[in-house]
Amino acid sequence: MADGSSQEAADKATAEVAGYTAAADGPRPQAIPLSRARAQTVVTYLVGRRMVANRLRSRGHGDQHPVATGAGRQLNRRVVITLHTD
Repeated sequence: MADGSSQEAADKATAEVAGYTAAADGPRPQAIPLSRARAQTVVTYLVGRRMVANRLRSRGHGDQHPVATGAGRQLNRRVVITLHTD
């Protein structure tokens, strides 16, 4: 069981849902909307599972911040959820 301070932090937590694309997903102007849609899909899923919508923020980063190149570039098609407790 969580102590009182841990529960309080959890009750105030927010999350950033960040979507990314691979450079091969199309021209850069299309990458931002695609990455935003990817992140928003995850937010919609979480809200459907009773997460509080105003504690979730979605962002699209396009093909910025790749984690892989070449044959492994499919790893760049991802969503990263970052929890903030401050």
